Amino acid sequence: MPPKSIAISFAAIILALLAGCVLDSRPNIDEKKSGNVLGSRLDEPGSERYQQTQGIRYEQPLPSPDNPQPEYPRTLLQQHLDPIEVRIRIIVNEKGHVVQVDRLGSNTDRSEFWENIELAVARWKFTPLVRIIEGDGVSTIHSGGAIATYHGKATALPFHQDYIFEFIQVNGNTSVRIKK
Repeated sequence: MPPKSIAISFAAIILALLAGCVLDSRPNIDEKKSGNVLGSRLDEPGSERYQQTQGIRYEQPLPSPDNPQPEYPRTLLQQHLDPIEVRIRIIVNEKGHVVQVDRLGSNTDRSEFWENIELAVARWKFTPLVRIIEGDGVSTIHSGGAIATYHGKATALPFHQDYIFEFIQVNGNTSVRIKK
C-alpha cells in the first residue's frame, strides 16, 4: 500500500474510534450460557461542552484499547431476561482516569447489571482531552507514560461522556460490540 493510502486508512480508523469511543472486544469465554453486552457513547442534547473559538482547538480523547468491557451477570443467565439497557455518565479527569460513574437510567431495577458496568468502566483509561491555545512556545502533556508536544499553550482537561449498554442473552454466546 503506498504511504498516502496508509495515512488515509489510519485517519479513517482514528475517526471511527472517535465516533464510537467504545472499542469492539470479543473475550474468550468457554461457558455454554452467557450473554451479549452492547455499548455505545451517547451525545445528549444540551450536554455541557468546551466551546470551540478562534485560536483555540481541542484534541479529542481516545479510549485505551485495553479498556475492559462489562459482562452479562453470570447469576442471571438462567433467567433468560429480555434485553436490559443501562445508561451511564463517566467523569474523566485531566489524566484520563475515570473518577466517577453515574447511573442515568435503566429499564431494570436489578443491581447486578449496574455493578458489572461500574466494575469495568471504573478501570477505563483515555488519552486526555487537550485544549491548545495558539501562540508561541511549546507545551507538553504527560499521559500514561507518553509525552505529547504541542505548539502553543496546551492544557489537559477533565470531560464527561454518556454511554448506553444493552445486555442481551443470545443462544449461549457472548460478545461485546459497539451499538451503532
